[in-house]
Amino acid sequence: MISTVLVEHSVWVRPGLAVLVALMLVVGALLVRNEARRASALLATVAGVAGLALTAWPEPAAATEGVRCAAQLSVPFQGLDTLANIALFVPATYAAVLACRRPLVVAVAASGLSALIEVVQALVPATGRVCDTNDWFMNTVGAALGVLLGLLTVAVVPPRPRPRRRRPQPEVTATR
Repeated sequence: MISTVLVEHSVWVRPGLAVLVALMLVVGALLVRNEARRASALLATVAGVAGLALTAWPEPAAATEGVRCAAQLSVPFQGLDTLANIALFVPATYAAVLACRRPLVVAVAASGLSALIEVVQALVPATGRVCDTNDWFMNTVGAALGVLLGLLTVAVVPPRPRPRRRRPQPEVTATR
């Protein structure tokens, strides 16, 4: 289903992703500027759930009959499927870095989650999906890009200066 939509609208995929990344960077800068870590965590959760839903969406079983897992040792930096696998993890890892400021933890967790998704696709035939080591690799590349963009945003965008609190002045009373 996802591949079909991407192929049918292939002319819009790259410009659409560029617009989404630009929008993501603007929203991320606003979140960092306002020190909105809870909002960043919420966005990371929403993006992660959306990514899980996309990977769990059943595909027609006929397309994957007999094949359960493809172990490949190539670097597939071409095609819409590769672009989609990279883009899948960028928003969630970007927002997660803005939320927790722990890039290594986010990158390792995202790569592990991608590996878990591929294992589930291999072991649960009802999904109608095929696990693919290239999918895991491209998801990990996307996670790394999201982490790098998050680190860059945190490094470049300063938090909003907090207003100074004025100390209450002690009341001066006239004594006679």
